[in-house]
Amino acid sequence: MAKPVGLIFDSHSGDTIIIGEKTKTPKLFLDDFICALRSLYLYGAYPQLTIDPSGNTPESKWHQVKMTKAIESTRFGRVLFEGDYLLKKISLNLVKIKPPKFKTYYHLFVEERQEDTVYSRFWFKPSGVDVLVSKNIVFINKFPVQVFSETLYPKHLKDKAAIEFSQAFSRRFDEFAKYCPVLEDLENLLRWVCITGSVSHMENAPDFKFWLSDYRIKKAEIPERVKGLNNIYGDLDSVLRVSGGVDSTFLNLRLKAKDVAAPDDLVNLVVNSRPSYGTLTWEFSFKEPDSFMGWYTKATVMHDLGRYKEALTYYDEALKLDPQDFTAWYNKGEVLEYLNRAEEAAKAYEMFIKLAPVDDADIKRAKDKILRR
Repeated sequence: MAKPVGLIFDSHSGDTIIIGEKTKTPKLFLDDFICALRSLYLYGAYPQLTIDPSGNTPESKWHQVKMTKAIESTRFGRVLFEGDYLLKKISLNLVKIKPPKFKTYYHLFVEERQEDTVYSRFWFKPSGVDVLVSKNIVFINKFPVQVFSETLYPKHLKDKAAIEFSQAFSRRFDEFAKYCPVLEDLENLLRWVCITGSVSHMENAPDFKFWLSDYRIKKAEIPERVKGLNNIYGDLDSVLRVSGGVDSTFLNLRLKAKDVAAPDDLVNLVVNSRPSYGTLTWEFSFKEPDSFMGWYTKATVMHDLGRYKEALTYYDEALKLDPQDFTAWYNKGEVLEYLNRAEEAAKAYEMFIKLAPVDDADIKRAKDKILRR
């Protein structure tokens, strides 16, 4: 397991189960999960790290590394530091690690022919996060990591190059993570914060008392200061300086408490695939079902994950086995809407209206959807 996507509390065994995806790099560490827990539960703060000039002067040769208390001297803090320092180096074209046809902040600055000495700030922050929270499950549907920028000096200047760089890096974050595993590691840490921060919204939440008080986190070295980074474009005699950090607070966080089958189905799939209560790690996958409910479960999980093409395929398989299931027709209509296939969606909603009980609450909604197409 190399990417955390959710957490389940199994009330029958009393166990907390982490759900994750398998990827080639990097691995997950329990210490990182505990750091996220302690940041939020003991200190009431999202983990943050900054690398900023000493005395807040752009010309400072050395930059101070500062972080929130729970991640000091930990692997968690070390990864945030390495990821942030790498971002600065990439922005100033001080390393050659980047995907093809990507323009660094330095290159964009040169193209703009800006003649001012500029001091800008870049930082990582999740934005537009979408999380499913039900009675005993937290599941991340969407988790984009973004780069934000701010011009600190001169205040009057709108640093177009910084804005363009941060937007381009955000769009291609996944590509950069393939070149730089530390960025995938950094995303995992932010995912841990999202998961642990969402647990309090669960109806049946686990007890983390042992992990908050008795568990010992391994120490890791993090420098207190680093050399400030800059790059000079001699033709203009302009100096680029950057600072910034990692902020794990979430913009546009949506906790969607849904009273539908999909969360329970996912819980059952994970828990029932466990070989025994003593098993600590195990794999589960969506095997080809042989029943309506098997296909429907698979479809609703993909539906919630936003993987609409797969969801449509599975709803079609379910409806082959039970074409009278009105709920599957309604869900199929929703998926087709998301795929911008309005006419097909209308036909699915018409089938739903035809098959659903006359007092079904979604009939009016389906009719409205048909009228709007």
